[in-house]
Amino acid sequence: MRKFINYAETAKDFLQSSVDSTVSNIEQIHLSVADTAFTLLANGSTPSDTLNNAQEKHRVVTQAVYEAIRTVNRRLGELATDGFEMLEDSELAIKTKNQK
Repeated sequence: MRKFINYAETAKDFLQSSVDSTVSNIEQIHLSVADTAFTLLANGSTPSDTLNNAQEKHRVVTQAVYEAIRTVNRRLGELATDGFEMLEDSELAIKTKNQK
């Protein structure tokens, strides 16, 4: 059972790290594409104050969304870690009970 728990914890850490990295990369791409769109719009007839305000609001909301995704990822990792600890505790309890 211990070997399984170690394997599962390693897999969880790998997945959690991969998700965090992927979310950060996607966020940067998203912001870059949006900045390009806002730059193209700036060449049109939209007033610059309106455009700058929209761009800043977009950036703030976008960053909040991606941070929320990272927070969920982190909390799911914590939940999984708690589950692994419960498995370890129950395994230890069973071993202790069987030794008596």
